[in-house]
Amino acid sequence: MFAQLVDLVKANPGKYSYASAGIGTPAHMTAELFRVSLGLDIVHVPFNGAGPAITSTIAGHTPIAFSSPASSIAQAKDGKTARARGRD
Repeated sequence: MFAQLVDLVKANPGKYSYASAGIGTPAHMTAELFRVSLGLDIVHVPFNGAGPAITSTIAGHTPIAFSSPASSIAQAKDGKTARARGRD
């Protein structure tokens, strides 16, 4: 799953964004490490908390979200986990 996500983002530079709980949060820093270390062209979309970031991703507005396990465990239990997919 991880490799598929990286391949998808690399094949579509600048077309993907990711949600986080806000600027400077641990999720944002993790995502930036991911972005820089893999040389990805992906845009950060900061939200006011993990709830709105995850909601945006589940609704399909922000294709990727970085959050803590505690923030996203309910969605994982409900089967709303992330899947790599192409974008129109």
